[in-house]
Parts: sequence; C-alpha cells; structure tokens
Amino acid sequence: MSCAVARLYKGLSFASIIVAVGGMIRAQDFRTDVRVVEVTLIARDKSTQKPVSGLTKDDFLLLDEGQKQALTAVETFSWRTGAVPEVQPVSGWLTNRKVGLPSDGPPVIAVLVDGYNSRFEDTHDAMKAVRKVLENSPWKGAIFGLYLVDQRGIHVLQDWTDSAEAVAGHARTRGVFVASGADPEGLAPAATEAEERLRLLQALGAMEAIGEHMQSVPRRRSIVWLTSGFPMSLALKYSLDWERAIERLSGLDVTVYPVDAAGLRLLPGYSASVGTARGARIPGPGGSGGKPRDNIDMLLEMAARTGGVAFYNSNNLAQGLKQAFDDDQLVYRLYFQPNHGRWDGQFRRIEVKTQRKGVELRYRAGYRAFPSNREPEKRSLEAVAATPLDATGIGISMRLQSRPGGVVAQLLADAAGLELEPKNGRSLGRFEVLGLLLRKDGSLAKDWKQSFTVEFTPETQAQLKANGFAFEQAIPGGVEYAKVRILLTDRKSGKTGSITVPALEPVTKNQSR
Repeated sequence: MSCAVARLYKGLSFASIIVAVGGMIRAQDFRTDVRVVEVTLIARDKSTQKPVSGLTKDDFLLLDEGQKQALTAVETFSWRTGAVPEVQPVSGWLTNRKVGLPSDGPPVIAVLVDGYNSRFEDTHDAMKAVRKVLENSPWKGAIFGLYLVDQRGIHVLQDWTDSAEAVAGHARTRGVFVASGADPEGLAPAATEAEERLRLLQALGAMEAIGEHMQSVPRRRSIVWLTSGFPMSLALKYSLDWERAIERLSGLDVTVYPVDAAGLRLLPGYSASVGTARGARIPGPGGSGGKPRDNIDMLLEMAARTGGVAFYNSNNLAQGLKQAFDDDQLVYRLYFQPNHGRWDGQFRRIEVKTQRKGVELRYRAGYRAFPSNREPEKRSLEAVAATPLDATGIGISMRLQSRPGGVVAQLLADAAGLELEPKNGRSLGRFEVLGLLLRKDGSLAKDWKQSFTVEFTPETQAQLKANGFAFEQAIPGGVEYAKVRILLTDRKSGKTGSITVPALEPVTKNQSR
C-alpha cells in the first residue's frame, strides 16, 4: 500500500486529477495532537423560552469538576435561511458530502422514529405527528432527514432535504415497517436476555449511525428520537453498551431529544395522537407500577447526557417536535483546553454559568478525559458498513476505472478528518479500509479489509493539506456485484468516511487494444 500511495503522489497522470478535483470536498487543516474540549450550548430566556443572542466569552464561566477553565473561543451559530448549496462533484466522481453547509447556515435535524421499542400504534402516531408538524413547516430552509428503525435495522425514508413537505410525504409506516411486538409498558412475559439487549442496541446503533452520517454538518447536530423507550434498568444492566453509545454520541457532538411516542402513560389501548383514552389512566409520570417511570428515567438520562430535552407524559407529540426543532435557532459552541492534567479516562463533569439574569443554559453533562495515545472509542467498520447511511466523518470522493485485468477504485479523502502523528520531522497517518461488493438486493457478495500506515514528508504533507489524500483500491474479481462500498477510518482520530458507487464492467486485455 505504501508503494501505491507514493505512486499516486508522484505519478503525473493521477496527480493531475488530484489538482482537478481538489475543490469538490472542502479542504481543511488536518488535526494535530491538541486537547481541546468543545461544549455545544443552548441559551434560553427562562420566561419566554426564546433564544438569547449576543452572549460573548466574557458572559460564560465554565467549570471542569468545579475548577474554573479559560475559554479559548466562543462561536455563535445562528439560523440563516437561504438556498442550500449542493456539492457539485467533478464529472465521473461521486462524493459522500452531498450538501455543503456554512457554519451559520440552516440547522440539520434528524427525526428517528423507533419502531423497535414502540408499539405499532405508537409508531403510527409518531409518523402522524411528523406529518402534522412538517406539512406547514415554519422552519423555512431547515434541513431534515427522516429515518425509521425496526427489527431489520435502519430505513432511510428521506435523506437530507430542505423540503419539509417531502419529509412529511414519507412519514409513514405502511410498506416499510416490520412490527417488533415491543412491550414498552412491561406488561408482557419477560423477554430473553438476547431480546432485551437487542432493544437497547438497535436504538443506540441507529442513533450512532445517523450521528456518523451527520459529521459533515459544521454546526450543531440533533436527533429527535420518537420512541416509547426501554427501561433505565435495561441500560444499567447492559451498562457497557449504554456508556459506549453515550460516549460516541458525545464524541460526535450529537444532541438527542427523546419524545415519548406513548404519550400520557396509560394502560394498553391508548392513542397519543387521538388524545382520548381507550383504557384507564395511570396517574402521574410513569404510573403506579414503576416500569413506565423507568422508561421515562431513561429518556431523561439520554437527554441530560447529550444536552437535549426529553418530552413525555403529553398527548401532543407534535408540540414536543416543535420545541425540539426550535432549539436550533441559535447555538453557542465553547472551546477550552483543560488544565487538570489528569487524562486517565475518567468522566469529568462540566458546568457552565452566566451572569446574565433570567437566562437558562443547556449543554452535555461532561466528557471523558482519555489520554492522547488511546485509540478513540468507535464502532467497528463492520457495524458502520451494516447501515445504509454513509458516514461523513471523512469526506470521500471516489470513481471506478476499468483497467486491463480488472477494476480499480480511485479515492480522494479530505484532510479535515485526519490526525497525523509527528515522527522525526515527518508525519504518520494510520488508516483502515473495509471494502464491500454488494449485490442488487443489497446482500454482501464479497468483502476485504486492510490496515496501512503512510509516512508524509513536509512536501507531501503540504499536498495533503491542499488537495486531500489520494489512494487506490483494486476491486476483487470473480463475483457478480451491483455496487462498491469503501469505508476509510483514520485510526488516530477515530473518524470514518464511507461512499457507495455503482459497479463498472472490467476491461479485458483484448478490449484495451
């Protein structure tokens, strides 16, 4: 692989292509080993709940485990409406960065309807609420995506679009949904441990996949999770899975807004969208049995850990959606370099205060202080590959070329998602590639995986910064396939980019003459 990479940088034919396509993905500086913590924050007026603007670095006090920290910068992201620019790839190339957004552009909001942890009627009501809110959307210019998770995995009902009407038109369960028989109220016979754990993994895995799909968004990333939920006791039982998912969501800077799809907690036979009981009411949050309350505790914990708000015990699901969408009008992002010197992997609580009267702040609870030489916590390439959503942590452009003897994938990765390790005046990049050949029905025909290290001189490092990281992958022969999917992970930053392109027929030696 090292020889192939060197050839790509030195060879005139492909070097000219690098220069030509360098602008298709926004080139940014690749990261070095700097420990900076980012805190995304919402500021609201306590009485009106409207966004509070005009806050500066001097208005904030940030504490890390009670110790005051110096803010290095504060950015403001306001909702600026206007045309959403689409990335225009060079002819013959495809890119996983389909929408180009400035940091002060419109918000990007993913709506995830959880059909695995909700009764069918609750899932149906959740879709109905999405239609109600977005058919006459006041959020002009906002970018929405609509996703459904059931026992088969994630369904992309509508990927990123600024047409709220298009999202509303796809908000349905008919034809795509497989009922899971979930029992959010805990009234059915006890499930097996495998079934219990799958409830948790299916929902958390869907949110992680969407978070990875949102990494090209330069501003706040939020997921509105319409679900009946699973018990907090289940999260505690499988605490390793739960904590890993929370850590990943925090690392992806994703805020989760859980909306209880079951509405006001009643006995079975109740519809949250209709607003009339088909059964007896359970008084208070979570009722008398404790199990529904346990579900709500999980929703509250998820919101608190990621900086969102949980909406529950309300028959008006649409109102919860509206409040979650409104949060993205004005966002602050605070940066600081911790001075504690204890990078031992422990969770550290942060607290942000302001001297402004009548202002409430909302942000994630804290971060884990991992040492710089620790491999970042991430999902495996296989887990990322199992979803239909391309990860955008690393911007990738790809094209297939037929050559004598087979097909070659040429790839160009943006430098923004890469972290290089300095070594003797040079820099090392450590990468992992997973390739998939997919049939027409989406099933796997063949896969391959490899790890490699690239050494960049000061000259090639300058090329990397300006034009991206170019490399090739030979496509295995001997199988029939309809699509090629390549996933690239930077092992230092933990970021992954993936892209899927239609297959080409290989050129034989006789055809090339």
